[in-house]
Order: sequence, then structure tokens, then C-alpha cells
Amino acid sequence: MLRNRRFLGVKFRRQHVVEGFVADFCCHTLKFIVEIDGWVHNKQKDYDKMREDILRSKGYTIIRFKNEDVVENLSKVCKKLENALTQTLSPRERESKPKALKRR
Repeated sequence: MLRNRRFLGVKFRRQHVVEGFVADFCCHTLKFIVEIDGWVHNKQKDYDKMREDILRSKGYTIIRFKNEDVVENLSKVCKKLENALTQTLSPRERESKPKALKRR
């Protein structure tokens, strides 16, 4: 769903290094990171929090989804992602980047 600007016209990079961490998906332009969490994240909550704190301090917005949610209810995940991306943009950016807010 995130490949080739298919989602809201936003460019995401997969497995992109950000501040020394590998983000599952990152839109560098909007400083927006999408993380898809598997079972291993249940065992590393402290590490994930530290990582998020560092990335947020650098201006990144991070949204997390569970693997199960992506597989079982992709439309719900996409709606949450769309809402989060829209909230990331200021009203001025929303007006100046209308293509980035429309599905292709």
C-alpha cells in the first residue's frame, strides 16, 4: 500500500535508516515513521520507547501497528494512517500540498 506513492501521494522508504535506527517505513519529507510490530516488540518495550523518544526529539512522528492488524484489517490501518498523516501537516501545508492528501 505504501509503495510508489500509492498512499496519499506520499513517498515512503522501506527499511530506511533514521538517526541510526532502521524504520520499517519512513517519509523523510514529512518526518513520519510507520512501524509494523511483530512478536519481538513484546520483549523490547523499553528499547522501543527509548528509540521513539530519540526520534521524536528529532522531530519525527511515529505510528505503530501490529502485524496482525495489518494482515487482518488493512483498511482500518490505512484509515488510521491517513488520519495520522493528515494531523502531521499544518493547515498551510494541507493547502499547499493537495496532491499529498488524495489517494491515487
